[in-house]
Parts: sequence; structure tokens; C-alpha cells
Amino acid sequence: MKKALLAMTLVAASTAACADTTFFGGSQLGVAKLGDNSSATYGFHLGASLTRYLGVEAGYQFNGKFDQSGYNNTSDDIKVKARYLALRPNVDIGRMNIYLIAGMDDYQITGAQNYTETHTDPMYGAGAEYHFTPRFSLGLGYTTYQMEHDDIHALTMNSSFHFG
Repeated sequence: MKKALLAMTLVAASTAACADTTFFGGSQLGVAKLGDNSSATYGFHLGASLTRYLGVEAGYQFNGKFDQSGYNNTSDDIKVKARYLALRPNVDIGRMNIYLIAGMDDYQITGAQNYTETHTDPMYGAGAEYHFTPRFSLGLGYTTYQMEHDDIHALTMNSSFHFG
């Protein structure tokens, strides 16, 4: 009897948690800065709202191609891309959603003469999005991707579709 009661309680709790879950996905486009260089950046993201105030997000970001980057004392051109997994606390104010994002990014840098660097480091940022409909939003975000020798700072315009 105790096992059945425990099982029913867990099912009820998981159903209630799933009722508040909203999934989202979209893309971002903007500009990234590394040292004195800047480049176009683009990517995509997928996520889920775990509660009204907390979500989780994963994504891929091509952070750009930087000419004569100066990164790690090299004058070579480099390309930087990152995959990330992050928590996303947020608050809704009417149709506006204001969020923070913090997690880890697994980045890869490639350059001339077979230069390659891969590491996992923190990433963090903030942003706001406006929900034009319950299913579609546009926003602006600012994200810092930490790397071993320097950081990338990205300002992006984001579009997201919401499901669930």
C-alpha cells in the first residue's frame, strides 16, 4: 500500500511539473568581439522551462572568424565555435521576458598551421525578449564565452518559437 501511494504521489508530482513545462527553440544572429576584432556570429538554441522562473538551454554558436586575431600571441586568422548547456533563470513582466543565462561552453578554435584549441569553460549573459504571440518572441541578448586566453563577447538578436 505504501509503495502504491508513493507511486501515485510521484506520478501526480511529475504530471504537475510537466504541465508548466514549455519547450522553445530558435536562432540568434549578431556581432562577436574578441580583443580588438569583431565578426558576425550566429547560432541556434533549444530549451525547456522547468518552472515559471527557471529553464535550461542548450545551443550551438559560431562565434566568428577573426582576422589576425592576436589570440594566444598569434597573428593568424582563427574561427571559433561553441556548444553550450546552461541554466536560464527568468521573469515575465507582461509580454516581456527578462533572463540571465549561465553554464558551460565546449568551444573549439581552429586556425592556420593546424592550430586547434578545445576547452570547456564558463559562459554567462543576460537578455530580454518580447512575446508578439504566445508562440513567437524576438529579443536581444549579451553573452560572454570565456576561453583560456581571452573572452568572446557577443551581442545578438534572438528569435524563438515556444511549444507546449
